[in-house]
Amino acid sequence: MTLYTVDEVFEILKQQKITTHKESVRRWLRSSTLKGTPPSSRKEGWKVEEEDLLAFIQERVPENATIILKSNNTTDVAKESNATNVANSSIDEEAIREKMWYQLTKERFLFEGFVEIKKSQVRESIMHLKGSKKFFDYVWEHIQQHTKAYKNPRVNYLLDAFLYDGKRIKFDENYSSLEEKILFALIKYIRQKKISSN
Repeated sequence: MTLYTVDEVFEILKQQKITTHKESVRRWLRSSTLKGTPPSSRKEGWKVEEEDLLAFIQERVPENATIILKSNNTTDVAKESNATNVANSSIDEEAIREKMWYQLTKERFLFEGFVEIKKSQVRESIMHLKGSKKFFDYVWEHIQQHTKAYKNPRVNYLLDAFLYDGKRIKFDENYSSLEEKILFALIKYIRQKKISSN
């Protein structure tokens, strides 16, 4: 039976992008959201069994088949946790996730926020992609057609995707800032639409 300390659990959950705060791990342990053994003395901390940690991660990141855990308290190995089931169901899970995303955004109009699209940003992004002025004009015109009632075009987003042209478009994860992730994904979407229509 492999046991983990709070620090080890935190590092694993941080790696899985579940939390960025160690205090969250302690809170989940105290509330029994994450199963663990409470400390028997002040020197000792919480201990979490590998099985309980895997169950907790699977609950929050079901599409992630490979979870890095220690084996025999010596080395880190890639531990397959329901890898076959997850691999087979990842397409189904993405379809379910997409359906839920549409229900939140289109039916209930729930978003985390929005990004305002500026003409100068579009120009710089297209120059970065080595696009022509003609393509810039096409993209900017396309974006302006979707401004709705706002003075400047804006794109609403939720989680890792945004709504544009009635479609769910996933962020371009090759970029670091939220604005770039959305803008470059948007430009690529418009480029694909232009190619398809020709």
